[in-house]
Amino acid sequence: MVACEPPFVKPGGVLAYSITLRLDIHLALLYHHSIIRAKEIEPMNWEEFFKAMIAEEYAAKAKYAAAAAQASDPKLKELLEQFQYEEGVHADVLEGEYAKWRK
Repeated sequence: MVACEPPFVKPGGVLAYSITLRLDIHLALLYHHSIIRAKEIEPMNWEEFFKAMIAEEYAAKAKYAAAAAQASDPKLKELLEQFQYEEGVHADVLEGEYAKWRK
């Protein structure tokens, strides 16, 4: 892991480092890697798949927030903030559909 990781924007615009985010990203990547390696060996665990995909959406959202916080070009900043918003929508949709599926 890199000694100094880029900050991301928390609600309220406060720049901070997130141990939770790094852990979520790490777990999502580990799970994604295990899916690729195991997909020919065992059936898909759909519950874990949904959890990993939701974590990936939140990780992408945080990356766009970090990029937007560093962007000096207003058009680029606006674009990155739009992508950040869309990743949040993706996470919300996945969480909602996952919850409906689990009922």
